[in-house]
Amino acid sequence: MEEEGYSLEEVEQLQLYYKEQFRLVSSKEKAVFKELNLGKSILRDVIAEDTDRTRVEDIKKDKTEERDKKQPTR
Repeated sequence: MEEEGYSLEEVEQLQLYYKEQFRLVSSKEKAVFKELNLGKSILRDVIAEDTDRTRVEDIKKDKTEERDKKQPTR
């Protein structure tokens, strides 16, 4: 490194600096992935609730249709 103009102290400082930057970026990345997984979980729950509501509405419609079919017409 001395051939490229860096002293031993400068190289050590750069090494410490980039280790710290790596640590910061890694912790931010970990936080982002946690939020992403939380968002995916919430989305799955919302989709499941919508599916359940649709099933309940379909059951109500089916019951109404069955009741209407059972009524004799004159």
